[in-house]
Amino acid sequence: MGRLDQLATELRAAVVAGVLACGDRAADLLARVSPDARAAAEDLLALDRGDRAAALARAVAAMVKPVPAGLTLVHRDWIEAAIAGEDADVRDAVAGAGEFTAAARVWLQRRALGQLVDMPPADAAPPAAWARCDVAVLLAALAAFGVDAIAAGLVGAPPATAAAVAARLGEPRGSHLVDAVAAWKPRERELRAAVSAFAHGAGRLSERALHVIGARRLGAALARAHGDAPRQIAQRLPRAVGLELAAASYRYAAIDGEVDRFARLVDGAAGG
Repeated sequence: MGRLDQLATELRAAVVAGVLACGDRAADLLARVSPDARAAAEDLLALDRGDRAAALARAVAAMVKPVPAGLTLVHRDWIEAAIAGEDADVRDAVAGAGEFTAAARVWLQRRALGQLVDMPPADAAPPAAWARCDVAVLLAALAAFGVDAIAAGLVGAPPATAAAVAARLGEPRGSHLVDAVAAWKPRERELRAAVSAFAHGAGRLSERALHVIGARRLGAALARAHGDAPRQIAQRLPRAVGLELAAASYRYAAIDGEVDRFARLVDGAAGG
């Protein structure tokens, strides 16, 4: 797999467009986007004319196909959001049913599904492989990751604050929180301010709230260093949770150790 293939789809599209439009100047221009984009452009520009044309043609074909690979792995929420408000004929066309010309079907499928990236193949390695996990396993791991994130913000906080947050989580999450606080190192306090709001709130923190906290943390951990993996995992999740993960992956830089931490939680949720 070349460096172009390792990029997120958006960056891959920028590289292809840059090389096609700017030729030898593309690498310098793409350096303003990211070092990885520049490196992928340099790889393309190093090829002879024929090989470069073939590589660009393959990349374009992969990005404009009407239905992303592994569509059955995408959570139904994303599909429903894409075809919301459409009539039955359009829904049929997107699903590959109904009587349409090939051109019309392709146009409708691209319009509805073009926002989605390919899902990972069966032999994918983590973190992309997590996009093939059972959704319940992913959500359980995200909830545990969310508890762990709250624990990071409670390190060094008054015991009463930790007890208040644990009470809002209920059991067994509250006990997990107490254990996680004890396991964190004192320097990891990045979420203290956010946790203060939880401590002074009322009512129990829902599993969905923990899913969102965990998704934001995982997105930040993955950032752009893992190609399409953040988007793929986001698409496997209910859309409201997946959007939080995807947004965080664009907002932050990757965090050392967090991916390994989440991997252990996935294994635990899957019974491994």
